[in-house]
Amino acid sequence: MRYRYLTTALLLMLLAASGARAQGLPGYVLTLGGDTLHGTLAELPQQRQVHLLGPDGQLQQFDPTQIQGYGLRGQALVASAVVRLAEGGTARYFVLPRLLGPAALYAFANETGLLLQPPSPAADTLYELNAYNWHLLFNSYLAGCPDLNLSEEQVLRLLFEERYVGQLLSRYNRCVAPGWQPAAGILRSTYRHGLGLEADFSLVRIGNASFEKLSQGTSQRVALAWNLMRASGLQTDLGLGYTHLAYRSDFRTEDTSGSAPPTEEQERGQFHFLTGLARISQRLGKPGRPGLLMGLELGFNYRVHNNTQIYRRPRGGGPTVLREQYSESGNVTPHLAVSVGMALPLPPRQEVRLSAFYQRYFPSDIFFEDILQSGIQTVGIRAAYTLFRE
Repeated sequence: MRYRYLTTALLLMLLAASGARAQGLPGYVLTLGGDTLHGTLAELPQQRQVHLLGPDGQLQQFDPTQIQGYGLRGQALVASAVVRLAEGGTARYFVLPRLLGPAALYAFANETGLLLQPPSPAADTLYELNAYNWHLLFNSYLAGCPDLNLSEEQVLRLLFEERYVGQLLSRYNRCVAPGWQPAAGILRSTYRHGLGLEADFSLVRIGNASFEKLSQGTSQRVALAWNLMRASGLQTDLGLGYTHLAYRSDFRTEDTSGSAPPTEEQERGQFHFLTGLARISQRLGKPGRPGLLMGLELGFNYRVHNNTQIYRRPRGGGPTVLREQYSESGNVTPHLAVSVGMALPLPPRQEVRLSAFYQRYFPSDIFFEDILQSGIQTVGIRAAYTLFRE
């Protein structure tokens, strides 16, 4: 029951923090006059505004009409551009380049949508593409290449997908500029990368839906994680680690027949997993200060080895003896977890994170059939350290 209360508390904290301000990363703003303002940069969820916390503690707010763009420290500019929307109307947005050349392809700053930048002299406006207008826009603006017929049936049958849009743009760019080569890794300039180490400790509870047959224990996990952060507060962690889980059941009375004295049995086990995990988190709070961190994790646990022992004793107590034991390996068990904690920045490139989490495994054949009815639940704490690249 305490596990249910803690899970409810974690969910309430997630909802209560949903309106908080996203934390930021070291970055800059390029003004209309060409000046560069440095500070802690935070992207708002709509990607239409950015906040900059300066070294003097002053917080400034900018939209695409007020600046040339923004970026992370040492990274390329996320530019402000005029966009003609597919449904009509024109407005300024922050945009990211996906393919640069005589004709270029952009996306909105939240990495959604595809925007065409025609070659000069029409390059001052980006055009939002969709499944209905992209062939028309390509035919209107990508002229002058005799080797590319944008009206042929093979081209018109292409689906509206980024790979096909990019392929046609690349063919056009090579045609009008024979020495052109696509640039790789453009989108990575909006992220901050880091490598970290994290350690977990949790209490384990195993049993059927009513916990009539209950096993309890502890679990520990250590993992190496690659961290990817945006100034919007969105964080992605990809990790690989080792998990140790140990448990023991209550003594349970065994059915006996005839004149045999009644006995009780207890199950004890240890499991060793190789764990791969992917976690998406949102960081909330004032830029440059400790903030709230909420996460959702999906993981897969490969059973490297487990050892299970069955002990027996007379009912009510007495000498306990080992009745049987066995070992197994193989099989993959997925898990889901939700976490809430704090992110504590340590200048200039370090961070410590402390969090509490609830995790549930969904085993296939790891445990006995009567335990499989409900799965395994854990509640624990996690400490993580990350060193970020410049």
